[in-house]
Amino acid sequence: MSNIIQRFLSILLLIVLPMCTLAGAGDVVARVGALTVTREELVETAYNLNYYGVLASDKDFRGALDYLLLYQKVPLLKAQEYGFDQLTGKGRTDLEAEGEKTFERYIDKYVDDKISRGIQDTRENRAALRQEAVDYWASYGLSKKYFVNSFITQAILQRLYTVIDLGVSEAEVEMHLNSLVEKEKMRFEGNLRDYEFSLYNRGDILWYRPEGYRKVALIFLPTPRQELNAWLSAKRTGRNDAVQKQFQLIESVAEEVEKVLQRLKAGESPIQISEDYEMPASVRGLWREDGFLIHRESVVWDTDIRETAFSVVTPDPFDYLGTTLTEDGVVMVCYLAESYAGATAFDDIMREMATEDIQRQKVEQQLEAWQSSYDIFVDQAVLTQIESEYN
Repeated sequence: MSNIIQRFLSILLLIVLPMCTLAGAGDVVARVGALTVTREELVETAYNLNYYGVLASDKDFRGALDYLLLYQKVPLLKAQEYGFDQLTGKGRTDLEAEGEKTFERYIDKYVDDKISRGIQDTRENRAALRQEAVDYWASYGLSKKYFVNSFITQAILQRLYTVIDLGVSEAEVEMHLNSLVEKEKMRFEGNLRDYEFSLYNRGDILWYRPEGYRKVALIFLPTPRQELNAWLSAKRTGRNDAVQKQFQLIESVAEEVEKVLQRLKAGESPIQISEDYEMPASVRGLWREDGFLIHRESVVWDTDIRETAFSVVTPDPFDYLGTTLTEDGVVMVCYLAESYAGATAFDDIMREMATEDIQRQKVEQQLEAWQSSYDIFVDQAVLTQIESEYN
């Protein structure tokens, strides 16, 4: 099964599945073919979608209704037309058994958690806790029937999705990658804060890099902690001796600086040299592509490091740019390369992501096409009544 189909099937985990529930006249919110969306389904699904971050509010019942129709009711109706819902014999029995096993795992976990918290482990207590667990999960719409229906529904839709052409050409991938680059170019040009937040804080895979970045190596030298704290205190309080303390700290590691310079002169890579020194935890997450990316206006680097990194206009690879002092101690800065604006190098993971993105769009388009071919009835009065009850 392709990754994208697995993702669409996992959507069903966010949707309540009372496939055999008989709805009363005032309980039906929408109808497509013989399938209905009930009040209970809608309320529970809105809650689930909000809980998992799909909807901004658990009272967005119109958003939940759109979700239910597109991802469950319409494909189920189409699956019926293809006859994919005709699951019989061992296939259906296995699905039912899997659903029951999943339900039992929920029950067992509930019981075991209670026992581990001090309830005496007896047959009578386990029986009582089991019933308590059944009632507890039922209050969230999770019954044995729910899990059985969930597995059956996923199997039906898995069969349906096989009729959708998910083939993706290399030309489609390239076109999609280029579109992602253009979108990020518009987003990040002139907005380094957003770019660096996405790169470092969220760890996003990014398709474009703004201009002005330089790749450097940072060699953090052992620095006396007591003297470093004294300098930091003087600097933060604006004392006049801060500059003097900074000079003294850098001078205190002059011998180590000279050792590194000799190794650089001998042709050693500054990256290789940096590995002989401990990298502070504060910068480990900033390491990218065999070096640190620094911009003159970067929001994540100290001013002293930024100024040192750009102290030479046109350095050569591995050139020593200078030594400065940071909250993590004395650091030597060495040039590696310019990091020019434009598309990042697309690796296999990024191409796979682009391919799955295209496949997702194809599935979405097919679902929307199927949906547009059906007459869908929405009882606006019932929907409005639900909104007024919960708002």
